[in-house]
Amino acid sequence: MANAELMREVPLLAAGLPFVGHFQTRNRGTLGGSVAHADPSAEIPLCLATLGGAVELRSRRNRRTVPASDFFQGILTTAREPQELVTGLVWPKRRERTGYAFDEIAQRHGDFAVAAVACAATLSAQGDTAEIRLGLGGVEDRPFAADTIAWRGAPASRETARALADAVARSSDPMSDLKASADYRRALVGVLVERVVMRAIAAAKATS
Repeated sequence: MANAELMREVPLLAAGLPFVGHFQTRNRGTLGGSVAHADPSAEIPLCLATLGGAVELRSRRNRRTVPASDFFQGILTTAREPQELVTGLVWPKRRERTGYAFDEIAQRHGDFAVAAVACAATLSAQGDTAEIRLGLGGVEDRPFAADTIAWRGAPASRETARALADAVARSSDPMSDLKASADYRRALVGVLVERVVMRAIAAAKATS
């Protein structure tokens, strides 16, 4: 988290890491281990899926790279074959005029998220939203990037963030468990998306 190169090159991961477990967890666990475990509430898989990263897999006879969008297939379920190991992760680096933000709601700090949202907002030279990458974790059975194509070119404003939050919340299909009902998770998505998109836009404006 305090690594200067990480914070500079993969700022979304740097933003998500403080939410991972506790001090002992962050010092004994690995990025690849979290991705291989594929808990839908885990922060590291969410960051990878949001950025459009990939997972490198290797067996005795083969090597392959699987996009994160295809790697995570369900709760604790991935595209890794029994004979394969996760040997690396591909993290897209920071883009120009882009801001990054991460936030989550958990029962206690260090617990797995009831709902988490990650965002990378890229502004055009004119200051509009050239692209908004938005990822949800803890909501459905895997971390995933929401469809935000319709919001390209929208004003970089609170109104845009609020409308996007409403659309993503309505289109989500949250799960219910002992931590929260589907309706509660949907409400959290609306709150978190607006908050995180606004933070990412503000960060993008500060770097432009």
